[in-house]
Amino acid sequence: MTAGEIMAEADKLLQKWNLYSVENRTYIENMFNGSNRYDMMLNVDVMQKQARIYMLERGVTICEYRTTKKEVVIYAVLREIIERISFTFTCNLFADEKKRLQFTENVHTYSNRMRDEVFLLMGEPYTDWNKQGISMYNLDKIALFD
Repeated sequence: MTAGEIMAEADKLLQKWNLYSVENRTYIENMFNGSNRYDMMLNVDVMQKQARIYMLERGVTICEYRTTKKEVVIYAVLREIIERISFTFTCNLFADEKKRLQFTENVHTYSNRMRDEVFLLMGEPYTDWNKQGISMYNLDKIALFD
């Protein structure tokens, strides 16, 4: 498993989405190249035999998961990008004239439906992991379903 392989596969899968943009490649690269070290942003360090997926808060690691499975890393990357893009799209669609978003049930439902539809395009195992509600905070549950 290399960072290049993971980035290429994630980018290839995202190209199935009609909201795909070349900017997605930059988002992916930033997760791997160290320029994404902001609060609550996904970071990935690929080592020789495993990958470290983690988030920082004020420079301190608050969430970390290590895996030897390339698919788990790809899922984490996809989940982060899909969440970011669908949130931005939802905000643009539902924000009021002052660009404020009220988190109503409609907004939450719309955002979740958009994410679910995108993961259907990605195929297995990503669709199944999304249905199970697996996110950065519970990646360890993936091992329970393998």
